[in-house]
Amino acid sequence: MGFDPAEWIGYLPDPDPVLLKSGDGVQVLRELTADAKVLSSMQLRKIGTLKKKNYALTAGKLGGAGATPEAERLAADLRADLENIDLYNLWSQVLDAPFYGYAVIEIIWEATGGRMRIARLRPRPHEWFGWDSDDVLKFKGLQGALAEPVPDSKAVAVRHFPDAVNPYGLRLLSRCLWPVAIKKGGIRFWTTLCERFGMPWVIGKARSSASKTERQDMLNNLSRMVQDAVAVITSGSEVQVHSVTGTTGDLHPNLVRYMDSAIAMVLMGQTLTADIGNTGSRAASDTHYDVLGDLQDADETLICTFMENLAWTYCQVNAPGVPTPSFAFVEPEDHKAQASLDKDLKDTGVSFTKIHYVRRYGMAEDEFEVEGAAPTRASSARPEMGLAFSSPMADARFSPDQAAIERLIAGVMPDAVGATEGMAREIDGLIRKAKSFEELQALLAAYLDEAGEDPLQDVMHRALVAADMHGRDVIGGDGDD
Repeated sequence: MGFDPAEWIGYLPDPDPVLLKSGDGVQVLRELTADAKVLSSMQLRKIGTLKKKNYALTAGKLGGAGATPEAERLAADLRADLENIDLYNLWSQVLDAPFYGYAVIEIIWEATGGRMRIARLRPRPHEWFGWDSDDVLKFKGLQGALAEPVPDSKAVAVRHFPDAVNPYGLRLLSRCLWPVAIKKGGIRFWTTLCERFGMPWVIGKARSSASKTERQDMLNNLSRMVQDAVAVITSGSEVQVHSVTGTTGDLHPNLVRYMDSAIAMVLMGQTLTADIGNTGSRAASDTHYDVLGDLQDADETLICTFMENLAWTYCQVNAPGVPTPSFAFVEPEDHKAQASLDKDLKDTGVSFTKIHYVRRYGMAEDEFEVEGAAPTRASSARPEMGLAFSSPMADARFSPDQAAIERLIAGVMPDAVGATEGMAREIDGLIRKAKSFEELQALLAAYLDEAGEDPLQDVMHRALVAADMHGRDVIGGDGDD
């Protein structure tokens, strides 16, 4: 129903609004990386994701069933192929997608051992490719030739927020084009200002009767004085040296700082992480760091998407119908967060055994001792509360009545600890499951509604009854005296 440029040249024209108005192509975005602020912002964002080196490539599964031998073999073959690939450098170029809109990685295959092996993964220039109206990746080819579809088995593409209007993805670098250009202009004028007004002015005052020739000689001497600080002046003349002071030149550095902030905001979502200067606070910098962390997590998703697509392509070439291997980064144990959780639980009355520290922190049992550990329970059976007072416990520090209370506490403590262990495990699981404080509140409320009778409440009730009966027996009254 009208002219479709994709039918004429084979792909849709790049709709990036900044590049359309400037008349430039993708190659101009590479020139922006010569700017120090652009380069440092890109590196800071990428390195935060690239430092996650631990990953798992596991065999694919269908539903709840385990992995089949074919799926295990396929995953093992893919892992073997990737051992010969520089994944750090490859992922670095995959992470160029947010800055250039997309990244295309060519797969170089090699037949070996009855299968197709990945010999190399080579990132290709952005200007080689385009997308048509059906969202199909096209290779532009030689100048004047029609673009051709790229086979699924030949390349894997990753895009940053593509949509129906712009299949090329959202380019962050194109949004930095004008800030960088304005910044360069500001630096150029700033440099000129420094050259003209940054150096001291040498001012000569000739005597009133000096001739034109004498004035010219004086000017020549002052010019040479700038170089060697030595001059011969006619008697009666005067030389003064003046320096420019004040805030006359603040306009240009402020402009440069403003453009640097705009660049950091586009590329990293915040400004304080890269340059806190003498403004901001610790709380503000922590908030900005969290924003950068969110963007780095999104970049991690790009790498996972690329690896999943690569695994799917590998599966279609070597074993169609077999479940595709799955890829995910493996986060290391956060011992600091675990220790903080343990401290909070201990403050609520939870006591941990040595096995907890062995499992959670990987410590050997002979490396430490647990201070104030709960007494070991010889049997899971509940002791009779009435016998707790008659158990021998001689301690000169306590009066007979206080000693009886201490014996009661010692008798019921194993049951109390046992009653809280299950609750502590449930709360520990809820804390790990919750993704926000509000979600944790909701999970705790639901758990308390469903928990029913509290076992600790039963222990406390029996202990209070035993204490009341002992008090009645000692006092000899009805407990109201």
